Amino acid sequence: MVSGAFNLNTALGGYWEVTADTATGEVSNYSFFSMADNVVETSEGDVLDSNLIYAVKSGIDQTIISSSGTSLPLLEMPIRLVGNKDYIENDSDWLDKASRVASMAAFINTSFKIDVPYSPLYIKRNDYDNLSSYNLAQISYDYNYYLPEYESRTAASSMLETPNYYYYLSKYIGLEESESVTNYVTVENNVLPESIFDSIYTNYPPTYDITSADLDLTTGKYIDRLHNSKLYFSSSFGFQLSSSTMANISKMSRNLYFNTKTQAAIFGPHESLVDKFPYTIKINIPAYGRGIFGDMIEDAGYENVMLDYMKNYFVEDTQYLNNSLGLLKRDFVTQENNILINQSIANDLQTPEVNFYSMVMHTLADSQATYPDNFYIIAGQHEEREKIINPTSKYRYSRSIPSLKLLNSVKSYLDANFYFSTTSELKLQDILDKTEENQHNEVIAYRINKVDQSTGQQQDFFFTSLNTLQMFDTQVRYGSSYKYTVYAYCLTSGYRYAVTQLVVSRKIASEEITATEEVNCLEFYSPGTGIMSPALYYEENVLENELFTDSQVSSYDDYLADFKISVEPYIVVREIPIYSKSIGILDHPLPSVNVHKFQRMNNSKIIGMFTELNGFTPAPFPKPITERDKLYKASYMLYNDLLDGKDENIQTPCRSGPHEIEIFRTIKKPTSLSDYNEGTILNSKSLRLKEKQFNINNCLYEQEVNTNTKYYYILRAMSIHNSYGPSTNVIEAELVDDGGYLYAVFNELSEHELEKEMAKQITEQFKKVIHISPNINQLLFNTSDVDFNNAAHEERSNLSVGRLDEGIFNKTFKIRLTSKKTGKKIDLNVTYKLI
Repeated sequence: MVSGAFNLNTALGGYWEVTADTATGEVSNYSFFSMADNVVETSEGDVLDSNLIYAVKSGIDQTIISSSGTSLPLLEMPIRLVGNKDYIENDSDWLDKASRVASMAAFINTSFKIDVPYSPLYIKRNDYDNLSSYNLAQISYDYNYYLPEYESRTAASSMLETPNYYYYLSKYIGLEESESVTNYVTVENNVLPESIFDSIYTNYPPTYDITSADLDLTTGKYIDRLHNSKLYFSSSFGFQLSSSTMANISKMSRNLYFNTKTQAAIFGPHESLVDKFPYTIKINIPAYGRGIFGDMIEDAGYENVMLDYMKNYFVEDTQYLNNSLGLLKRDFVTQENNILINQSIANDLQTPEVNFYSMVMHTLADSQATYPDNFYIIAGQHEEREKIINPTSKYRYSRSIPSLKLLNSVKSYLDANFYFSTTSELKLQDILDKTEENQHNEVIAYRINKVDQSTGQQQDFFFTSLNTLQMFDTQVRYGSSYKYTVYAYCLTSGYRYAVTQLVVSRKIASEEITATEEVNCLEFYSPGTGIMSPALYYEENVLENELFTDSQVSSYDDYLADFKISVEPYIVVREIPIYSKSIGILDHPLPSVNVHKFQRMNNSKIIGMFTELNGFTPAPFPKPITERDKLYKASYMLYNDLLDGKDENIQTPCRSGPHEIEIFRTIKKPTSLSDYNEGTILNSKSLRLKEKQFNINNCLYEQEVNTNTKYYYILRAMSIHNSYGPSTNVIEAELVDDGGYLYAVFNELSEHELEKEMAKQITEQFKKVIHISPNINQLLFNTSDVDFNNAAHEERSNLSVGRLDEGIFNKTFKIRLTSKKTGKKIDLNVTYKLI
């Protein structure tokens, strides 16, 4: 990002020109104009191809670099502008133009580049076959097992009061936590934390699908990995917790800090323990690793102070932030006319930022203040948390000492590495043209913001820089939607330069030396006061005069202006959003059902269907029927990054299992599954065993029906979470009454067989005579394949009878005659043949 008024740059070069659409304001083009491309180096200085400025002279040998005694290295270089007399009317005109070119505004260059991950769904839509070759962000979920007591209890709790995986993990591996966290995990010291995740040996197989690893061959017993966890989350969790414990947990969970010590202690080796929670949101974002400044922050012990500053001033109290306005250029892949292309878009971007030095100086100056305690540092660092809170100022040195160490480290680094103070033969064009380059940039921290979209409650997770940003969030409720937004805190080490001490020349006298040469006596003065001021750029006079002061010079040029350009490091920290997604916990679809049709072999007129749930196999998402189904499918596909139309298989079985069989019925023959809806639901048959807490996988459904009437059924399995399985084929059922003899006829129709066709059953009334005649278009010759240029016998095989898509010849049609008086029927079978 580059900010400032570009008067100097516009006149000399070293600036970006941005073209925007006048109607929409959208940036359509941008290009850089370099000063180096606009000058020719001569003995008179850098001569410009410019209307106003003829030449620029840089005081290379007169440059002053200050380092000792200052917090930042500072470079000061005198510059002389030579005006082009062909475009300047007089001294007054030169004063006006020179003042605008060499304005006193500060120019800041902190342009940077950051690689932002793609959304999996975006790449699937644009380059499906090469998904794995892209840098992808993943926000997904695992629904590990169904625990109704846990779901009910968390549904009635605040988001911040639900179990946090990292609290449990920290206690499980033996880290010392705060009293509130310990009481929370151990249910006021009634449960041993290590027992919650321990496996047990049992004579009975676990309730989940097992593998060979779940059987101890030496004892012949099963290993149940979830017994203790299920017991804890269904019965122990939430009971007997004091109100003070819950209040403290809710307050501390609002903001969670993951510093380097936290990451080393709990990331990696124990990740499998998260599978012992009923469900979790998983966040995996490609990160950028730690850079030079990140190392200095850690070495100085400033990490916790920095994370707390970001919480306090980027999230809660933003009065110390600036909102910088710059140009955002995005390069990405997209699809145009089914061709993958690289595209660039530039737009204005406004981001919150803070000066890095201001941040450190702020924490140093306020080291005696007491800070809010609405945060927690994960992994046995409750004492470090107390130091950050700083009650009664007793831990003031925990902020001041790290701040001073960091300032010293940054100063030493910049003294040795600041480009403008370490580059020899530096000229003005080097400073201006540096604007084209991206400056040193690194990510020093991340923040994940979570918003419960049903209540608006928020939670933030702060991380110091790391190679992979991976987090498990168990503080969620089933069925709620959460929006996660990932921010990167980018530290950009750029520079700031300013024009100072401008003095402008005015002509005192002139003298002809030759017929073609004239020497001017010029005096420098301050534009603001008109009082003469010393020249800032030194060069030998054309003619010497013992009466000259430091303000007078002799020159072949008519118009001169001197100023100093001051350059210093400028380090800024910006909050950049890099990814966002809404997600929640949803159960998975159920398998299909098998249906065995039957009738009772008596006069009860009852037909029935016995259904059995099939075993799970990966399959595409089942077709929705009701409006509720459509909402469920839309959310599920979004949450799981599945692309509709690609037949991506569901890889995980339904966790809550079948709860009921849903039966739909119509009397009119459907033309597609869309003919079924909420209004055609006939019944729901529960799979719950009476007086039991278990469901079975099969059920029997019976119904009394009218005879000689066709019914069209579909059946499917439903879970208690309203996830559903694939519908059966349409079952056409008719109980035929043939003179008192009852027999059932069942026929199955697949969805593609339901396509609406032209009606083939026509009913007509007549008295004595019926004449059956084909449609005339069935009898006309079809000559579309005949070439009339050939002989008739050559084209005989290309001649056909009938001009309709569907012919009648060699087909049999049934015509039923029904007597109005007696109801007796006669069936006529009519076959049309070509002779």
